[in-house]
Amino acid sequence: MRNARLKALRDQYQDSSRFVLGNGKVLRVALGKTASDEYQQNLHEVSDRMAGNSGLFFTNLPDAEVCHTWQYLRLGIACIHILVPT
Repeated sequence: MRNARLKALRDQYQDSSRFVLGNGKVLRVALGKTASDEYQQNLHEVSDRMAGNSGLFFTNLPDAEVCHTWQYLRLGIACIHILVPT
Protein backbone atom coordinates (compact mmCIF):
# COMPACT_ATOMS: atom_id res chain seq x y z
CA MET A 1 0.00 0.00 0.00
CA ARG A 2 1.49 3.29 -1.04
CA ASN A 3 -0.58 5.70 0.99
CA ALA A 4 0.31 6.21 4.65
CA ARG A 5 -3.35 6.80 5.57
CA LEU A 6 -4.39 3.52 3.99
CA LYS A 7 -1.60 1.74 5.84
CA ALA A 8 -2.85 3.21 9.12
CA LEU A 9 -6.40 2.18 8.28
CA ARG A 10 -5.27 -1.33 7.44
CA ASP A 11 -3.42 -1.59 10.76
CA GLN A 12 -6.41 -0.21 12.67
CA TYR A 13 -8.85 -2.76 11.22
CA GLN A 14 -6.43 -5.67 10.93
CA ASP A 15 -8.48 -7.96 13.19
CA SER A 16 -11.93 -7.34 11.70
CA SER A 17 -11.35 -6.46 8.04
CA ARG A 18 -9.45 -7.20 4.84
CA PHE A 19 -8.39 -4.92 2.00
CA VAL A 20 -7.96 -5.99 -1.59
CA LEU A 21 -6.41 -3.31 -3.80
CA GLY A 22 -5.34 -3.53 -7.42
CA ASN A 23 -6.06 -2.99 -11.04
CA GLY A 24 -9.76 -3.25 -11.90
CA LYS A 25 -9.16 -5.71 -14.72
CA VAL A 26 -7.23 -8.08 -12.47
CA LEU A 27 -9.84 -7.88 -9.72
CA ARG A 28 -12.62 -8.49 -12.24
CA VAL A 29 -10.94 -11.70 -13.38
CA ALA A 30 -10.43 -12.80 -9.76
CA LEU A 31 -14.08 -12.18 -8.84
CA GLY A 32 -15.49 -13.41 -12.13
CA LYS A 33 -16.64 -11.40 -15.12
CA THR A 34 -19.82 -13.37 -15.74
CA ALA A 35 -22.21 -15.52 -13.73
CA SER A 36 -20.66 -18.67 -15.19
CA ASP A 37 -17.10 -17.94 -14.01
CA GLU A 38 -17.69 -16.06 -10.73
CA TYR A 39 -15.98 -17.22 -7.53
CA GLN A 40 -19.12 -16.89 -5.38
CA GLN A 41 -22.72 -16.19 -6.29
CA ASN A 42 -23.38 -12.63 -7.58
CA LEU A 43 -19.72 -11.50 -7.44
CA HIS A 44 -19.83 -10.71 -11.14
CA GLU A 45 -22.15 -7.82 -10.22
CA VAL A 46 -19.38 -6.35 -8.03
CA SER A 47 -16.79 -6.82 -10.76
CA ASP A 48 -19.00 -4.92 -13.23
CA ARG A 49 -18.55 -1.78 -11.08
CA MET A 50 -14.75 -1.92 -11.01
CA ALA A 51 -12.68 0.25 -13.34
CA GLY A 52 -9.12 1.53 -13.18
CA ASN A 53 -7.39 1.16 -9.84
CA SER A 54 -9.95 -0.30 -7.48
CA GLY A 55 -10.23 -1.66 -4.01
CA LEU A 56 -12.49 -3.81 -1.90
CA PHE A 57 -12.91 -3.57 1.86
CA PHE A 58 -14.36 -6.67 3.53
CA THR A 59 -15.47 -6.20 7.13
CA ASN A 60 -17.83 -7.24 9.90
CA LEU A 61 -18.23 -3.63 11.05
CA PRO A 62 -21.52 -1.69 10.90
CA ASP A 63 -22.19 0.39 7.77
CA ALA A 64 -22.17 3.72 9.62
CA GLU A 65 -18.75 3.10 11.17
CA VAL A 66 -17.22 2.16 7.82
CA CYS A 67 -18.55 5.23 5.98
CA HIS A 68 -17.61 7.53 8.87
CA THR A 69 -14.05 6.19 8.87
CA TRP A 70 -13.60 6.69 5.12
CA GLN A 71 -15.02 10.22 5.25
CA TYR A 72 -12.94 11.13 8.31
CA LEU A 73 -9.67 10.12 6.65
CA ARG A 74 -10.42 12.28 3.59
CA LEU A 75 -8.73 9.86 1.27
CA GLY A 76 -10.48 11.25 -1.76
CA ILE A 77 -12.42 8.03 -1.91
CA ALA A 78 -16.18 8.07 -1.59
CA CYS A 79 -18.07 5.45 0.35
CA ILE A 80 -20.34 4.60 -2.54
CA HIS A 81 -21.44 1.00 -2.24
CA ILE A 82 -22.10 -1.10 0.79
CA LEU A 83 -22.96 -4.66 -0.09
CA VAL A 84 -24.41 -6.93 2.51
CA PRO A 85 -24.29 -10.67 1.82
CA THR A 86 -27.60 -12.44 2.00
